[in-house]
Amino acid sequence: MPIRKSIVAGQIALLGLGIFLFLAFLATLETQSRSGFWYSGPPPGMFLIPSIACFIGVILLFSVVRYEVHEDIIGYVCPNCGQKLQADSKFCNNCGYKIK
Repeated sequence: MPIRKSIVAGQIALLGLGIFLFLAFLATLETQSRSGFWYSGPPPGMFLIPSIACFIGVILLFSVVRYEVHEDIIGYVCPNCGQKLQADSKFCNNCGYKIK
């Protein structure tokens, strides 16, 4: 599997987890506001902080994907298998993919 596809899959997983945790945060806030003073559930920050961390991870992985795409255009990474190539390569030494 090329490196870029696995990074994009990681982005999608982190984004889904971040959305889930943020929705859990909102549900906790709603439950806390309805129950008033005697709320005994988890603190809302328990869901908010990890959801923010997931969103930051997605943003950081986006910059990695942009870097990989930039290297693909220059020709240093095989677009088929992700193997590092020399700048003047015409074929990938790993999979035989023809580099334009």
